[in-house]
Amino acid sequence: MKQHCTVILGSSSPRRKELLQAWGIDCEIMVPVEGEMLDDGDPVATVEAIAKSKMASLQRLENHVYITADTIVHADGRLLGKPSSVEHAREMIAFLSGRRHVVSTAFVVAGVGEVLRTVHTQVWMQEIPGSWINMYLERASFFDKAGGYGIQEHAGVFVEKVEGSLTNVIGLPMLELMQSLEAVGAISF
Repeated sequence: MKQHCTVILGSSSPRRKELLQAWGIDCEIMVPVEGEMLDDGDPVATVEAIAKSKMASLQRLENHVYITADTIVHADGRLLGKPSSVEHAREMIAFLSGRRHVVSTAFVVAGVGEVLRTVHTQVWMQEIPGSWINMYLERASFFDKAGGYGIQEHAGVFVEKVEGSLTNVIGLPMLELMQSLEAVGAISF
């Protein structure tokens, strides 16, 4: 793979940067000015609006390609963003316990052209006893994760099944993102 321009990741997520680097994408970080918002409406409209808002907040330069993204967890009409407290995280994980939920990530890739894509992954959680939730909350980093859990960390033991992109659940659907980076001329194979 060849990278043809500077790639700017509009995110403070270390997981997103690690995923890009693992695929050989050298990127710089620019944190979006706009804060994240959570609407209790349509999950697709919500993540797409947030990803587009993040892109609009970046000071963009020519000959650079920019990536912004947002991830949301949703089930039974309820949208779960990042927890605001330990108790909020406890409520989120208890809600997801024994239930199928969907992780949706919208991303924008902007350079010469612009691509907006949304990827959905279904995740089934096992029943999680309250004592296990407490143990998880004592050990894990969860404040910066939609739904209050990181599948790549301690919460992976709670997951029974994943259908779709695992990297989407971690923070960026890499297959679709790489296709989009190729489409705007940022990379070639």
